[in-house]
This record gives sequence, structure tokens and C-alpha cells, in this order.
Amino acid sequence: MGEETGPGQIAARTLMDTYRAGQIDAATRIYGVTGNPVKHSLSPIMMNTGFRRETVNAVYLPLQTNKIGDLLSLVREVPLHGFSVTMPFKQEIMKHLERTDPISEKVGACNTVVRSQEGKLYGFNTDVAAVVRPLEKRLQLKGAKVLVLGAGGAARAAVFGLKEKGAEVFILNRTPETGQKLAREAKVKSARRDQLAKSSFDVILNATPTGMHGVKPATLLEPKEINARLVFDLVYNPIDTPLIRAAREKNIPVITGVEMFVHQGARQFEIWTGKPAPEEEMMRVVIHALRQRAEAAAAAAPAHR
Repeated sequence: MGEETGPGQIAARTLMDTYRAGQIDAATRIYGVTGNPVKHSLSPIMMNTGFRRETVNAVYLPLQTNKIGDLLSLVREVPLHGFSVTMPFKQEIMKHLERTDPISEKVGACNTVVRSQEGKLYGFNTDVAAVVRPLEKRLQLKGAKVLVLGAGGAARAAVFGLKEKGAEVFILNRTPETGQKLAREAKVKSARRDQLAKSSFDVILNATPTGMHGVKPATLLEPKEINARLVFDLVYNPIDTPLIRAAREKNIPVITGVEMFVHQGARQFEIWTGKPAPEEEMMRVVIHALRQRAEAAAAAAPAHR
């Protein structure tokens, strides 16, 4: 029961449970997550749970596209009230916004958009707080040495956010030129891969998609290069990324990407609804969904003899 829709379509039960199809009416506000890929995104289950819990008449949908022009046409044609922006549009969306909050302006990347009744788009960045706050709960950021892996939108949020808190930031990126450009913009340092095994940091933070479900290669650093007091991986699917597992094997405390993911989503919920986000409930459904996916993937994998 619940699977009678055609191939490539959403199962009937998912339409009812996740997308609240039975409760949509003319007053329902529409939100979504846009980027590529978003088909595996857990934002819909997290946000729709939040809406249900706080009795907000809204629905949140995955809006997959690889062209920003398609997204902008959709925004014009469907009266979206707001949307989350993921890879690869966090930087590109900036030039299409009427105004942004100071942190988006500084970082040059935005992950949260609100559409006004006149159709104007306003941008916010909730990634920065979602990187900084989990770290602040665990250590003093002023003077902390932090290695950031990556130079895209999430890395920019991490670098500028950490710099503002007085951390000493080092950037390592697969394409050194891009990493060096970000380091110059943010007035931080570049790290060299050949120095890593001899260096140690307070925090190593992965802001690349490496380790994400289905992304190759699966690992970034060799175990001997992971020398830190704390490892933070912004990838949330799977929860135990190769980097998180490697850190645990070395008895290094970790912060998983789920904490950052839920934190940025909770702030988006508050910007859109003006209500406090039910953060614990959002965390619970995300962890539950990730565990279910991990079990399904393990069951589908051929048994190793």
C-alpha cells in the first residue's frame, strides 16, 4: 500500500506523510530546497516536521535544478514564500537578490531566501551560525588553529565565521588556486598538503562534499594527517563519514554534520515563520531517517564472505 504511483513519481504514502498532501489548501505557503542534487536531501522531512509540530500551514518541497535561470522562472511562476539554497548556487544566487543580511554580504554566499509579496528576493546566511555555534559549545575559538578543507559556499561560511570569532584559519583545497583566492579574500592562511602530517590543529573542519553518500573519492585525508583536538564534518549523510570514522579511530572527539544541518534549518524555519523552531524534534527525525537509509544501504550491499 502506498507505492502505487508510477516510476520516478513520489510514493502516495510519502506524499501524505512527508509532503502533507492531505492538508494543502489555497492558503498553504510553499517553501523548498533548491540545488543539485537535492533528491536525497533530508530538508523536506526536517522542515515539514517543524511545520506540522508548530501548526504552520506550509509545505516544503525538493526543487532540483542545475540551472539558476530555471529556479528564477519557478520562483516567478509558483508563488514560493522562501527557499533553501544548496550546492552549487550559494554564491551564484547573490546577484539575483534585492538585499541580503550583512553576513551573506561578507561571505559572498547565501543559503536562505525569503520572497516578499511583491516578488522581491531577500537573502540570509544561516550556515555561518550553524558552523560557529557547535564549535563554541566545545572550545574557545579565539586563537584556535582551524584547518578548513574546501573553498566553496560552505567553506566560505566557515572561514569568515571563524575568522570573525578570532580563530587562526588555514585553508586547504583540492584546487590550490581557489583555496588561495579565498585565503586572500578572508585574510587567512593557506595550508600545504605536504605539511599536514607534521602539523596539528585545534579543529579540522571538512566543508567539501567528500564523504557524502555517492560522492567520489570517499576520503580526503590520510589517518596520519588527522592531527586535531576536534574534527567537524559538515557532510551529514551518512552520519558516520569516512573522516568521522578515521577521527574516532584516533580517539579524537567529533561533531557530525547533523548538528550543523539541523542548526541551519532551525534558523531558516525561524526566519520564515517567526516562531521558535522545534529543534529537538527536527534533530530526531533527521537522525531516524539517516539510520533507516544506512540500514537499507547495508541490506542492499552484497554480503562480504
